[in-house]
Order: sequence, then structure tokens, then C-alpha cells
Amino acid sequence: MKYLFFSSDNNSGSGAFRALVRLVKDIKSFDNNEVFVVLPYGGSGTKMLKEAKIEHKIYFTFSWIKHDYFNPVDYLLYPFNKLNNFFKEKEITKFVKEYNPDLIIINTSYHYLGAKIAKKLNIPYVWHIREFLNEDQKKKYYNFNYALSLYNSAKKVICVSHGLYLKYAQKINKNILTYVYDGVNIKKFYNHNKEIFASSTIHFLNVGRIKHEKGQFLMIKALNELNDQFNFDITFVGYIHKSYKRKLLKLGKNIKERIKFVGQVNDVNKYYEKSDVFIMPSLSEAFGLVTVEAMLNGLVVIASNSLGSKEIIENENNGYLFKANDYLSLKNKIIELINDKDIAKRKALNGQLRALNNFNVLFNSENIYKIYKECLKK
Repeated sequence: MKYLFFSSDNNSGSGAFRALVRLVKDIKSFDNNEVFVVLPYGGSGTKMLKEAKIEHKIYFTFSWIKHDYFNPVDYLLYPFNKLNNFFKEKEITKFVKEYNPDLIIINTSYHYLGAKIAKKLNIPYVWHIREFLNEDQKKKYYNFNYALSLYNSAKKVICVSHGLYLKYAQKINKNILTYVYDGVNIKKFYNHNKEIFASSTIHFLNVGRIKHEKGQFLMIKALNELNDQFNFDITFVGYIHKSYKRKLLKLGKNIKERIKFVGQVNDVNKYYEKSDVFIMPSLSEAFGLVTVEAMLNGLVVIASNSLGSKEIIENENNGYLFKANDYLSLKNKIIELINDKDIAKRKALNGQLRALNNFNVLFNSENIYKIYKECLKK
């Protein structure tokens, strides 16, 4: 079978893109399938595809998503982006006809051209939804009704968590709507020798794009008030704009010498290995792939009680949950952790076991592959 994937980004640091690459590699290995990825622009993800020997092609296209607040740039660029997509749609349609896939897969809610073309050519398509949009990224569709019409024309719409499924359950036909958790490469991230709190300094870690919606400011505010309580440092791994970096350092004026921004990296494992506590402070999170990676590495996790994180951390048995967008709640959870490290170690071990048993990328890929094959039978 031939599977054509449409990616909405080309960024090796993006959780959605990394999930795409892992999935495409597995689909390719199952039954000797043929796979191809269409990218919307050049970027660091291209190297990942080349290393995985996955065929790909770039068509410069734009999303159908805008900011959830007035942003003049959205309205200034929209006519040009729409015109660009109009012409690129013709090019991509020609390619799709030549490639002649059995199934088209769209990787996130940010992309739509793949679905539009599939519908026009009467090719079945599956859509993965990996983000809440307005709740976690302050974004929304230019035309929500049109988005729903394309979603409802898909053979299947696969959400990345049950919380995300519930958001769309009243808008998308339940017969085509389902959810499958993202999976993590166990071999790459599992650290069975991990020992947390091995030194007198506690090492806090956050991984992912650094921006307001991801809540890193809550970490800094909480730990800034704990400056004289214990020895610690904080490492942020992920892209950050210079102006926002200055803002965060100003917010953490008492601890700025303890804060380290390392930017986007190719090997995040070495930072997991050096850390004790992983904090996922997102104001809203659809799932949280890096949270699972941290758990597999043996870190104890503190996360906001957003829907995605609550599905990973069950009743605080395998981590700590704090009230989203409340730095005092986070501060109290940090104090609770520090005051009883034995319980924290037990939660870390429980978290590692939960990740091993529930978020294995191979199980994830097999479940999704079953859905793909069912779509081809209809």
C-alpha cells in the first residue's frame, strides 16, 4: 500500500513532527508499505527524514490557522497566503495524481490542503489532531465551519488524547472520531539506572518551545520565591525568542544565575540524564510527549492539571499535579516534593512503569496502522 503523509511543519524540535517521523518509519516497516511525506517549508526536520530514508518533497504552503486575538499580520498576509496556496494546490494535486496513494494522512490540525485535495480526487484520508488550538496555543481557524466540513469528510479523525476527543465529540461525527495516545521510543528514552536526587543540588528541567502558553514563567515565579530554601538549578531546552528570554530572566531576578537556556538540541537525552525533576507547566496541553520521555528517563514529573497531563499522571500516583496557571500551586508541589524525596522517588518509578506499559511507540503505531487498514476496507 502507498501512504502519503502531509506534515504541517518541518521542525526536529516539534513533538508533532517527531511523532510523524516515528509513525512513518513504522508504517514503512509494516508489510513493506510505501510512504512519502509532503512538507510545507524547509527546516531542521528534513535531516530526520533523510536519516530515516523517508522520501519527501517540499511545497511552500501556509496554514489555515490564525491567532485567537486581533493580530494585524494575520489579516495583512492572509490574501497573499491564500493566493499562494491556490497555485500550490494545483502543483500538489498533480503530484498526488502521479503518486496515486491508497491513503492520505494529515498530521495536525494546522494543515488542510492534503484533505482538500484528497476529497477532490476521491482518495480516502485520515486526520490526526494533536492540539487544542485556542486553549493551548491561542490560535483558531480562519473558517471553523469549513474546517468541520473537511474533518467530517475524513474516514477517521484521530485525536492524541481523550481530552482532545471530548472537545471535538460534539462537532465531528462520532463514528469517525477516535483517540490514540502518542508513543515514545522505549529503547531511546528508557533509563533503568536512573537515580534522582543523587547530589545536594536539585536539577529542574523543562523541554519544548518556550512561550507564554507553555507556562515556563510559572516555573520561574515559583522557584524565584524558593531561592533561599534549597540548592537547585533550572535548564530549559527549546527555542525561545530573545525578547521573551529577557522577560523571563527579569521575572526570575533572584535566581537568574541558576537558569540556563540551551536552545533547541538534537540530543535531549543528555539533559534528561542530568536532571531530577521535570516540570510541564503548560496552561493547556493536548498530550505531552516530552512528559512521557521524562518519565521513561526516570525523572519525577510535576505537571499542570490540564487535560493531557491528567491522562498521563493518574491521581498523582506517578507524579504531581498543580492547578494550571497558578504558580503558588506549583510552588507548593515543589515544596511537597522536596520535603519527602522518598515519596518523590516512588512516584518517579511508578511514572516510568506507566510510560513503559502505556506509551510505547510500537503499540501506538500498530494501533494507528490498524485504523489505516480499516479505512481502506470501507
